[in-house]
Amino acid sequence: MPQDTPTDHANSESIYQDAYALLGFRVEYLAPTNGWSVFVVGDNLTDRRHASSSSMRHQATAAQPGFLSGLGRNVSVGVSWFF
Repeated sequence: MPQDTPTDHANSESIYQDAYALLGFRVEYLAPTNGWSVFVVGDNLTDRRHASSSSMRHQATAAQPGFLSGLGRNVSVGVSWFF
């Protein structure tokens, strides 16, 4: 299970990234011949606001936590060709 994560090297108790999980999917059709595939990918389907990463500091404060926001709900479609 995900756990809260400290965002500075001092592990300050007041500056933690809350634990979260994201819901996504991938559906792919792989052609039996000709080496190609088509796919649909969905990420963050619940459109949860989250930090995808953080900028580590020696000691963070609430005024400068350094969280980098993640993408909202998104869907991609693509084709791959293997040669």
